[in-house]
Formats: sequence, C-alpha cells, structure tokens
Amino acid sequence: MGEGIIQSMDFTDLVSLSYERGKRILERRNADILKENGQFFTPPSVARHMAKQLGQIQNGASLLEPAIGSGVLVCAVIERLIAEKRSLEISITAYETDNELCELSREILKFASKEAYKVGIKINWQVFQEDFVLACIPDDQPSLFDSSKSRKKTFTHVISNPPYFKLNAEDRRVKAVYGKLNGHTNIYTLFMALSAKLLLPEGKATFIVPRSFCSGVYFSEFRRDLLKEVTPFSLHVFQSRNDVFKKDAVLQENVIFSFEKLSQPQENRYWAGYINISSSNDDKNLEEGIISRQVSYKHFLSDHNGLLQFRLPTGMLDEQILDTVDKWKDTLEKLGFQVSTGRVVPFRAKRLLKERVKAGNGTAPLLWMQNVKSYQVEYPLEGFEKPQAVSVNDPSLLVPNANYVLLRRFSAKEDRRRLISAPFIGEEFEFEQIGFENHLNVIFRKTGTLSTSETIGLSAILNSAIIDRYFRIVNGNTQVNAAELRILPIPPLEVVKNIGEKIQTTQADTPEKIENIIFSILSTSKLLSEDFPMIQETRITMGKIEQAQEILEALGLPSAQQNEVSALTILSLAQLSERTQWREATNPMLRVHDILVEIKRRYGREYAENSRETIRRKVLHQFEQAGLVLRNEDDPARPTNSGLTNYKLSEAALAVIRSYGSPKWQSQLKRFIEQQGKLLDVYQKAKEHNKIPLHVAEGIEYKLSPGKHNKLEVAIVEEFGPRFAPGAKLIYLGDTAKKTLILDEIVFKKLGIPSSEHGKFPDVILYDAKRKWLFLIEAVTAHGPVSPKRHVELEKLFENCKAGKIYVTAFLDFATYKKYSSDIAWETEVWIAEMPSHMIHLNGDNFLGPR
Repeated sequence: MGEGIIQSMDFTDLVSLSYERGKRILERRNADILKENGQFFTPPSVARHMAKQLGQIQNGASLLEPAIGSGVLVCAVIERLIAEKRSLEISITAYETDNELCELSREILKFASKEAYKVGIKINWQVFQEDFVLACIPDDQPSLFDSSKSRKKTFTHVISNPPYFKLNAEDRRVKAVYGKLNGHTNIYTLFMALSAKLLLPEGKATFIVPRSFCSGVYFSEFRRDLLKEVTPFSLHVFQSRNDVFKKDAVLQENVIFSFEKLSQPQENRYWAGYINISSSNDDKNLEEGIISRQVSYKHFLSDHNGLLQFRLPTGMLDEQILDTVDKWKDTLEKLGFQVSTGRVVPFRAKRLLKERVKAGNGTAPLLWMQNVKSYQVEYPLEGFEKPQAVSVNDPSLLVPNANYVLLRRFSAKEDRRRLISAPFIGEEFEFEQIGFENHLNVIFRKTGTLSTSETIGLSAILNSAIIDRYFRIVNGNTQVNAAELRILPIPPLEVVKNIGEKIQTTQADTPEKIENIIFSILSTSKLLSEDFPMIQETRITMGKIEQAQEILEALGLPSAQQNEVSALTILSLAQLSERTQWREATNPMLRVHDILVEIKRRYGREYAENSRETIRRKVLHQFEQAGLVLRNEDDPARPTNSGLTNYKLSEAALAVIRSYGSPKWQSQLKRFIEQQGKLLDVYQKAKEHNKIPLHVAEGIEYKLSPGKHNKLEVAIVEEFGPRFAPGAKLIYLGDTAKKTLILDEIVFKKLGIPSSEHGKFPDVILYDAKRKWLFLIEAVTAHGPVSPKRHVELEKLFENCKAGKIYVTAFLDFATYKKYSSDIAWETEVWIAEMPSHMIHLNGDNFLGPR
C-alpha cells in the first residue's frame, strides 16, 4: 500500500489509524494462523496507557519496539509527544517479521513523523523486517541480562506487546538462547529479557503480557534474573479473562508490566519501597481513570520454597491474607504428600473407556473434573455424556481404592472459586481400583494412606475462601497445576485433622457451615489475627473500598483510619455497595451492630461481634472528631455504652461523599476541610509536641518519634559521640518511624560503602575523618546486639570500607545489658547510657579502635 492511501483516509488520530488499518489485515487471515503467530493488536486505550508509563521522554531519546505490528504503540508515544508540544528529536527502532505489517508500519510511521514535524518534533525511525530475538541476541555472553559487553544499540525506552506462544525445543530462537536465559522459553519472556538487556541505565520499559509470567513455576528463574537488572514500578492487571483481546480468543488475564533499568546489576538485592498496582476488568476505564494503590515490595515479592513470585494484592484485605498465609510454614510437599495429575488421558485410552460400570464387565469407575464439586464427589453423573468407566485391562491407568483429595485442574469463568476440591473416601466405593481423568489433580500420601479426617480437612482447606483468595492474589491462571499445589502453604497437619474431625462430628453439609468451622479452628489455633474477617466472596477487585480509602486520606484522616475496616465503615454508613453510585449515598442512623451487618451484606466481610468495641474506639471515635459522623443525633444525652447508641454521617461529610468522582469533588472537599480542618493536623501537632529533639554538631535539630529506641539513639549522638568519638560526624541515623532520618551519601561513597544497602545498616554510624575510624553502633532496647552472627553480617556489608571499623552495642541501662550480655560478639565494644563515662571492652588489649 502507498502513502497516499493513508493520507486519503478519514484521519481521526494516529493510534486509531494504525489500529484499524492493522485489524483490516488480520481480519483477512485464518484465526488459527493468528494464534500460531501470537498476533494480537493492542487496543488504543491500552496503547495510550502504556505510553504514559514511559515517563518523561527527553530530547535525544531512543525507543525500541520489538514487535511493531501496525505501529499502534509507537503511535501512542508520538501522539503523546505531539500533545505535549515540546520541540525535540527522538529515534525509533522497530522489528517485525510479517511482511504486510512491516510495510504498513513503515507507511504509518512516515505519516506520523510528518504530523509530529508540524509541531517541531523530529523522528528518525527504522523498521527492520527481522526476527527481533535472532537479530539482537548476544553471541559472546553467558546471559541475556548482562549488557556490560554488548555491542548492540541501546535504548532509553522500550514499549511492546510481544507475540504470545510457547517455543518448542527445536525452535531456532530456543537454540540461540540456550545457556543464556533461565526459565521457561515462551516467546514473550525472550522479548522481555532481550529488551531489558538493551535498555540503558535508568531507562524505562513497558510490556503487555500474560499474567502467568508473574507466578508460573517455569518462569521463576526468569523473574529472578530480571530483578537483578530492573526495578518494577508499575503493574496494571486486566482481571477479565477475555475482555481486552475479546475478538482474539485470549482467555487469560493480562498485565501491563513496567520497569526501570538499574545503573548496575545487583545480586541479592535489599528490597525497600513500593510498586504501583492498579486493575480494571477491561480496557474501557483506562482513559477515564483507574483505581490504583501502592503496594510494598514485601507484599509484591515472595521468595519461598525456592520459588520467586510477583503477587498482586488489590486491597488491604489481600495484604492481610498474605501476611497470614505466609506465616504457615507447612506445604503438601513438606508434609509428605504427593500431587499428581489423573492418569487417564481420554483420547489416548479411547478403546478402554466404557459408558458405565457394570458388574462383571471388567471396569472401574472413571472420575472426571465434572465429578468434583465443592466438598463432595458426585458419582455417577446423570446426563453426563462422557464415559464414566475404564477397563481394568491396563493397570497403569488405575490407582488403588483409597482416600484421596481431588482438585480440579481448571476452573470455568462462572465458577465462584478458583480452587474446587472434594474428598474421595475409598470406603464409599465398592471397587478395588479407581480411574482419574487427566483434568484432575490427585493428592495422596507418598507412604501410607490419608486418614479420613486428613482427607476431609485438607479438601476443606483447599476449598476455603482464605486459600482461594490467596491463590488468586498469587496466581492469575485458571489452571491449577501440581507444581504450584505442592508448595502452597497450608496450616499444620494437626489443625487440618481437627477441621476434618469437626466436619465429620457435626455432619456439616453446606459450604457455609464448613467455612464457619474452618474459620473458627484457624482463629482458636492463633493462625488468624483477631481482626481477620470471615469472607465468602473471593472474586475481589479494586473498587469502592479503595476509593473510600482515598476519600478518607483526602479528608485528612490519619493512616490508622485509612484502613479497610474504616473504609467499610464509611461505606456502610453511606449505604453504598460496589455497584451503587457515589451520588446515591444516604445517611441513616446505624448502631455498630448494624454497621457490621451492612459490611457483611454489602461486601462479604464478616467481623466478629467482639470487633464492635474496636470499631467504636479506633474508627467511629476518630470519625466523630473529624466531623464525619454524628453520635446519637436523636438523643445527644444517651450514654455511649447504651445499646441504642448510633452514628450517622454529617450533612457536610455526605455532601463530600456524594461528589466523589464528579466535577464538584474538589470544591466540596475544600469546603469541608475549611469548616472542619484535618484531624491529621491535630494529631500531628500532638505528636510533634512529644517528639525527642536531637542536636548534632552542625547546630541542626532533628525531631525523632517518641520511644525508648530513639531516646537511646539521641544519647549515642549527644553523649557517646563527644566522649568517645570527639569530632566524628553523624553520617547515618534511623528513626523508628521514618526508618532513615539521616544518610550522608557523599561520605558513604568516599568510603566505598553502597548507600543503597542502608536498610541493613546498624542504627547509628559516626565517622571520624581525622583517625579514619567508622563507629558502627547498634541501639538495643528490645533486640539486636552486635552478636557473632550480626558481626559477620556487618563485616561482609562493610568489607570494602576504606576506614577502620569499631563495633559498638549501646544500651539504655545495665539491666538491659545483662539480659543480652551472653549474645554480644568478641572484638566489639559496649556502652551503657546510664553510665555514659565508661565502656565495656570485649576487644582484648585493644580498648578502643579498629582491629
């Protein structure tokens, strides 16, 4: 096609132009061919969102698009630059194997470049008709991620929707990367790995890829290698399985994953900070505004049982679930259970399959995925059109009749749960052998057999809401594979047995009754925190709760009143459900009991009745102080402890809540704050009054948060320093609230100490430049002296330090010192604040100074 054809089109915008022209080409092709080549064009709204993830694009920037298709993504970048109206020059390098698309993208880029030039933007571009992997793979390095010796062109930005398909062992690309890339060789992971390699330090990349790369066992080493080179900063998940690429038969969750290249590779990184996680059901809301939240790397990253995973908690409840389940140290594998898939593959065993089990016909029952319902096996199935028996002539397809836990390998879109499990109790079947079809996961003991209580209890745990939600946070796949089941955390075996026994003795026969038993036993076993709610619905997406938290933050509530239960309280007071519009908020009078009922009815969270006092003291009291709620408006003289005490939203708060998301939001918010003030400011003044002042030699005063630990740190700087390190400079100090209050990066750089490792530093570090002594001081009030283990850790951390090192453990008083005296390492010093003029030396004949 020629340039004139494009110019004669009804031009609306660059992104739509490239998308529609590309779709016309693909629509003429067979669907199987498209799937085989992994060709799925990026919808315009997704492309524009991805272009925003690249951050500021400076003059001289170089952009890589490894699978340009019709040019949708690069057009989104160009369109964004045109809208910004900044004169600059950039270069674009792109690859495409499809001849027809390659020609189209070149014509599109010609046209887009002319449009950009009109506003002072010069674009130098190249589109290579080559396979990106084969064209860019290094041939002289052991790893795709090692770019230190690469002679290939490098880039400041990468944007890509790579093809999606698996590569077989004979593929040229697989052979080319052999020994250079850990992990599963899916085509899109090769694109991500190579792009990370070609990215310049501090360069940004954004990819839309299947979510399976975040958690799949086969991608674990790929993720580990990637994190040595980049820092993820944003992840958006499309939670619908097929709405984004609706016409392209892509039936898995997709994510937009964005990361920044490190200045240099880092092994065994210390992770601090946050990643921004957002979600939507489809691509329609991307341009109207999406709900997002900051998630700590503690919750995003998991590295247990040798498997590194990216996890996607969408709210505080998800983080609470992760904190809870992460503490469960047992797994099926550790407890001696085996997980395998059913042995009967129907198309291979077709001649052995029979319609029904009949006496004397040499068959055994065959159980399919459909036979497994939540908590029970249903056999035989009426109206089921597939064979429900298998011949006993091939013993390799059968297993002995015993107790097993069965779990479906796949879930359907309409299923309430991702994990659907049932106990198979052998004594309920009068057969010596059983056949399990290949779409079932089968759990059994490696040695011996499962007891009935273990079988029922384990099946109940796998069916439980808490485990189902945990699995959804960790895994975006609809498939439940054996490898992931083996390492799934589960409660201790005794607890599992107790659950099974309780279900048996009470003859619990509904999911609700069983869920109550699970929750009750986990709670009494101290495996759940006191404020952990019982949940039924596990298909949780970002929505009203996160928006309510945003409202509370904007209104100036302290962080303790921006949590999930606070959000649920204000939503219940406003009578808002997930699908109710903010403008429909009302303000009836509700007792705390009524609020708990509303939370359960509207959001599926069931808090225990003994949570009433917690909500009253830690949520409603602060809401009242902030002017959000009125207490006992119908009878102000009513005692607080009355059973009739009620709360309702104030008219001012109701007006703010109703305006959320509308053009009136900012003005209503401003009016409320002018009238009521911010509770956070009130609390902050009180907090500042109680802070501990710290004076340093330069005459600067810092305010440390109150507490024994910070009191001791102040004593170290103001008492220990002048006495035993006169003239030394304070170059690091951690505050219990802010973690890092003082960090002199310039001095650390001169000493050869990476300041990026400050999370592992001791509490206080002083540097005597005259003597070239570095004082590494641990402040001990509850734990953490310079023990032999800590001494080795610090020696390793400061091994390249150019100054002599002095290790000191400081205590507030002698009683605390005595408590920890046996734990303190030799070759170190001890200082006690209540006896500031003296030190205890565990350093041989060397009374103060580096060894």
